[in-house]
Amino acid sequence: MGSGAGGLTAAITVAEHGGRAIVVEKDSCLGGVTALSVGQIWLGANSLAAEAGIADSVDDAVAYLDFLAGDLGDRELRRRYIEDGSEAIDFLYQKIGIQLSVIRRHPDYWYPKGTGSKAEGRYLEVATYDREQLGPLAEKFRKVNPYGTDLINTADVVEADLDASKIEEAIRIHQKRDELCGGAALAASLVAAAAARGVQLRTDTRAVRIVTDGEGRVAGVEVEDPQGSAVIPTRAVLLATGGYDWNPGFVQTFEHKPSLPSMAPRTIEGDHLMMASEIGGWVDSGRPSSTPLNLGFQVPGAEYDGKPLYENMASLRPGAIIVNARGKRFADESFYPDVNGAYNNFDGGEQRMSNSPAWLVFDAKYLRNYGFQTYQTLRPGEALPGGVGNVGKDLPELAVAAGIDASGLVETVERFNAFCAQGVDEDFGRGTIPWSRMYMGDLRVQPNPLLGPLTEGPFYAIKLTPVGTSIVSAGLKVDAAGRVLNARGGTVPGLYAAGNAAARSDVVGYQSGIANMKGIQLGYVAGRDIMKA
Repeated sequence: MGSGAGGLTAAITVAEHGGRAIVVEKDSCLGGVTALSVGQIWLGANSLAAEAGIADSVDDAVAYLDFLAGDLGDRELRRRYIEDGSEAIDFLYQKIGIQLSVIRRHPDYWYPKGTGSKAEGRYLEVATYDREQLGPLAEKFRKVNPYGTDLINTADVVEADLDASKIEEAIRIHQKRDELCGGAALAASLVAAAAARGVQLRTDTRAVRIVTDGEGRVAGVEVEDPQGSAVIPTRAVLLATGGYDWNPGFVQTFEHKPSLPSMAPRTIEGDHLMMASEIGGWVDSGRPSSTPLNLGFQVPGAEYDGKPLYENMASLRPGAIIVNARGKRFADESFYPDVNGAYNNFDGGEQRMSNSPAWLVFDAKYLRNYGFQTYQTLRPGEALPGGVGNVGKDLPELAVAAGIDASGLVETVERFNAFCAQGVDEDFGRGTIPWSRMYMGDLRVQPNPLLGPLTEGPFYAIKLTPVGTSIVSAGLKVDAAGRVLNARGGTVPGLYAAGNAAARSDVVGYQSGIANMKGIQLGYVAGRDIMKA
């Protein structure tokens, strides 16, 4: 159930081991959330890094995952993530022929601060994919990716070395060749591999209910498509349906938010939780403050899947800050995990989230130099669309228009501008994290490429809200083979889960690329386990 990395990897594994598999996708397009992602795959101690001469070890990789987890989660499952994940990558790369490579010079988020962190070697991605190679299946891929993640690879961004013109040139080349990049290339590669092995790929088909036999074992799946409903007999089901971003009840229950605007497809509604819980599946909820709901905003007048289009502002370039209602900064704005954690801080004395609401504040120079960091929404030099945020000729006027404390905002900007002049952020250390410097820095800005002052009016403020990406706090609790557990610790016979449908019981913290890898790893071990049964 689901045609992202988890569902496709499981189907390929089953087919390669002599079984028959059907991939059922509720959406009209294949690829799921994977196809909209940046396409990064994070895995420590992988064989491709070893081939490239990059030193790493399973112990170091697990130590880094321990650091991310912060004493939560299952350490043994984290080790299995690395060990089984390595086997899964070797299977896709060496046996299936998926064109994977190491992204050189790409550090872990918390390098060198995090125990076991590395400067490079743990990020992988698939090579660009020629859309024509899909043949008739190309019609089952999205014609328009509203976020532009299919236009460029991470390796292109790293190679550009903060030169925006090189990134634009890479995009032009990929478009001219009609090449898919990022998550779209990963999804296309897996779709093609599945089709080549006889896997049935059914779109516009919703799974409604899992059918069990008299002993509680999976025996089939009831599905609905435009022709009606039917039961597909099967001895195993893998749930790889993503999160539950568009299910208000689940969002309120597990994320503790009244609603969640999301960049995920409208079909991501938590079907896995509904179907599995009906037959005894254990829903496990993690720590919402560790869930990467990046702050973002609604794009005026734009829609995707019949819903308002939201963009996230994961990290900021020099010349912009994020403040709370008091006009105060509360995190390193160039490193979104820091922003997310601080935004979710709950003040027990005030009984409220102390940094919510929050605003993105920037000046005319920032808009002229950078636009917004996505590849399609607002290019450098373009005017801010009407209806996005507030504007003021100076900071006090901006503060009044936005509802921010004026004296607090003026004081904060003055203090921040002084940090920019000296090149040291004494409050939050902005510019000290190699990952942020690589992605968001500007070598033209000195002495710190991530510290640019706000000096040129007019000034702008955009109110921010958490935006989902299908990576959520709750999921189905699984064992090392991807088998869904019940509340007594046993398994639901024949039921498996992978990717964002599986609980984050192992890798509790977040590192980009883990979601795609978790789909691949659990999809692989589940497919292998199914064929052993």
